Order: sequence, then C-alpha cells, then structure tokens
Amino acid sequence: MTEYYPAETIVEHYVKGKPFDSVVDYPRYWHGYLVILKPLLIFMEYKEIRILNGILQIALTILICVLLFKKGYKLAVVPYLLSYMMLMPAAMAKCFQFSTCFYIFNFRCLALLLSDNNEKRKRQAQVIFLYCGIMTAFFDYLTYPVSTFGIPMLFYLLLSAYDPAGSKLRDTIKNGLLWCIGYAGMWVSKWILAGIITKENIIEDGLNAVRERTSNISPYGSETYSIYGCEILNYKTFFKTPVTILVIFVIGYFIFKCIKINKKTKEYTVKLLFPFFLIGIVPAVWYVFALNHSTVHYWFTNKACIVSIMGIMLGLVCLIQSNRSEENPSQKG
Repeated sequence: MTEYYPAETIVEHYVKGKPFDSVVDYPRYWHGYLVILKPLLIFMEYKEIRILNGILQIALTILICVLLFKKGYKLAVVPYLLSYMMLMPAAMAKCFQFSTCFYIFNFRCLALLLSDNNEKRKRQAQVIFLYCGIMTAFFDYLTYPVSTFGIPMLFYLLLSAYDPAGSKLRDTIKNGLLWCIGYAGMWVSKWILAGIITKENIIEDGLNAVRERTSNISPYGSETYSIYGCEILNYKTFFKTPVTILVIFVIGYFIFKCIKINKKTKEYTVKLLFPFFLIGIVPAVWYVFALNHSTVHYWFTNKACIVSIMGIMLGLVCLIQSNRSEENPSQKG
C-alpha cells in the first residue's frame, strides 16, 4: 500500500482489510517519542492518551503562569497565555506530533524559572540549551524545532532584563550555538549508529534529505518555491486563530503603554528590545534554511511563529516593567 499516506494506510488495513505489503524505512530520525508512546499504548487507548496529553499541557501551562506570577513577572503571563492559545491547544492535545516541542520548551522554561539567582541561571542555561537541542533531535519529528531554542531564550532574556545589553547578546549567541551543537550532533549520531547497525549508508540518506529539504524545488521538481511565499504561507497560517484579534489588540495596548510611560533614552530602548527582535526573527531564518520542508509542511511548521509573536510581546513587557521599576524599584511587572 505504498500509494497511501501513513494515516490512510492504517484506515485501508483496519477498515477495508487491505494487507500490509511493504515496509518504508525512516532511519534518519530517532523516533524518540515512541519511548513514551509505546508504553502508554499498553495501558491506555489512543483517545485516553489524548485526554492525558491535554491535561498535562494545561497543567504545565498553569504551573509556568504561577511561577511567572510568583517571580514578579505578572504582566508576562499575558503574552505567554496568548502564545499558548495561538498554538491551538485542542489540536495539540489531539496530535502528539504537535506536542513534543511544546513539552521540551516548556520544561526548559520551567528550569529557568526555578533558578534561584541570575548567576546560577547563567551557568545552568548552557546545559539547558545544549540539552534542548539534543532532546529536540531525539523526540521531535521535525515539526517546529526552533521553538525549543526561541521560547526558552525569550524567558532567559525576560529573567535577565536588567543585565547589560552586551552580556545578553553574548548569551544569546552562546546559547544558540550550544543548541545547534546539541541538535546537529544528535542528528548525526543517529545516522552513524543506524549505519553501523543496519550496514546501510544512512549518512548519505540523511545528507540527501538535508539537500532536498533546504532546496527551493518541490518534491517532484514540478515547481520552484520562493522564500517570500514560504514566509507568508507560514505566518498567515499561524495567525488564523480565534485569538489573533485579541493578540493584535494586546500588542497595540503594550505599544501605547510603552509610548505613554517610556522614560528611557532611544539608545536604551533599542538595546533592550534588540535581543528580543533577534530571537523573534529566528523562525523566518529557519524558513529560509529549510525552504522546501517549510513550504511542503507549512501546516505544522507554522507553529514556529510562536517565537516571533512571543518575542514581540515579551520585549514590550520588559520595556514596560523597566519603566515601572524606575518609579518603584521593587516592582517588576
């Protein structure tokens, strides 16, 4: 049944009785999600796992909101919740493919929030971002992987808002490199191990896939993809949610608030917002790199845009709380 997609294959077999007459290899992925999914399927039905998935996601979201509130970043709860809503929680609860990156970046954010002080957080961040990359390559099915760097990094910038601009920029670059090392290193290690075990050239298979997915040619060579078209397709798809109008309103309100109360110099404002802008454009850069993949699979790669929308809102939140702290040093948000 090679003419069918995986989901169609299952339907054809179990509903219409067609036999499985072929095997498709996918050796370049770790398929780490199966480590969790297979044991769950022993004890639970698929629909029950979906319910559990939704409950865990809501619980994790609430926990992060509580920690933000307790740490004094009350205003940051709004961007976080709105970004979560734009990921379409109902779809994420039902689709495990959408859930892996969500869990990875939220657990990493949780680790940052639980750090006792700024120095300890800086030391832990290096390990956190390295393992973020490793875990993403292991568990994720190439859905919206850059979110596992972008969202924790935005939290890191929020928690380090009063650090010098140069220090934040250095940390952003260093943590980004560590994430890339973890991500790429974990990918390549699978190709090497799979090649040793199967005696097949998995490295060549992986490199061919990279060349295809980073090209501007469609899978069958019938058309050429444009960077502009890919960017528009992903961002437009991401913004088709029931809460988009509310998000735009909140951003507008934050901008109004910044203009009204901002007592900082233009130089200070630019230096504070620039790291958030830098992280916010990460999805756009990823779409340029993985042009073929991001165009073909826009229906899930669009979720990386959460980094952009949260970057805008958290940057504005930092500017607001920076002005508030000038009026009241004990007030963060």
